Amino acid sequence: MNRKTLLALVVVTAALILIAVSVSTSRQKTIAGGARLLPDLKASLNEISRISIVGKGGVTIATLERGDTRWTLTERDGYPVDLGKLRQILISLADAEVIEEKTSIPEYYDRLGVEDVALDNATGHRIDLYGAAQTISVIVGNTNNGNSTYVRRAGEAASWLVSGAIELDDDPVGWLARDLIEIPSTRIATVTITHPDGEVLRLRQQSAEQPGFEVLDIPKDRVLSYENAGDSIGRALASLTFDDVTAAADLESNDIQPVVARFGTFDGLVIEARSYHSDDTVQVRFSAFTGDSAADNDAVSEEAEAINTRLGSWAYTLPEYQSDLLVSRMDDLLLPTIDK
Repeated sequence: MNRKTLLALVVVTAALILIAVSVSTSRQKTIAGGARLLPDLKASLNEISRISIVGKGGVTIATLERGDTRWTLTERDGYPVDLGKLRQILISLADAEVIEEKTSIPEYYDRLGVEDVALDNATGHRIDLYGAAQTISVIVGNTNNGNSTYVRRAGEAASWLVSGAIELDDDPVGWLARDLIEIPSTRIATVTITHPDGEVLRLRQQSAEQPGFEVLDIPKDRVLSYENAGDSIGRALASLTFDDVTAAADLESNDIQPVVARFGTFDGLVIEARSYHSDDTVQVRFSAFTGDSAADNDAVSEEAEAINTRLGSWAYTLPEYQSDLLVSRMDDLLLPTIDK
């Protein structure tokens, strides 16, 4: 090979290297520049009518459906969805920008959590967004440092690291609006808990300005376990949440007699919580009405109606510490007796 030929070969090789570097750099700039994972999603968010979350083994965890006035969860008899959480997930997906391309080799997908969710050992979730014109499916894998997520568009080989922490709940209840009632204890005037065996526990509070619940009808030979033993019961409606929910019609079909806890407010609102014990579970139904003192109080009447509309058709499983308060007995508030 003569010198002139060698020089030409060096020039061509150098040019090819420069072209390769240029293409690679250009490609990295496009990725780093924030190309969206789902570029058309943001403009079509309002067209989505149904969302499915699918987990390992191809099992559908949650089906969210859009109705005329609200989103509901099919797996819990159409209970309302937490709109804030749903909105956050959709915006996170629509805003997700590609940081870098990751593996396209199926054998490595499990390292990122983006393997096919039909596998029994899959760790990620697939979210299916059903719109008017198309269905978008994305496998959402592991989060990375809390500010980015590994994903793969279903049916495609390439996986990606995208901006934002996208986390899909593995429990259908996690998609629900779980706040129930928020009645501050300063508003509560009386509490009456009636058990099927006839025992009645009664408490009262003098005024909002003099907080503290007096336990009535304490047996003469017994004393409270501590001075403010009744206050926790009086606060029971301050921030009620739930662990699970079913349609109340399923509960009404049995013959269980409930424990009835009735909370009366100073302005005449009455909230009733009926607790049904079955095996190891307690389910609670709520209703509201107006007492005599609120006969002409439109605001209280409207509040009662709103509570009944929102909660009246459902039976709730509450956290144990909350459901225990609604079935309290006198003996729960007193020091134990001492055998002589």
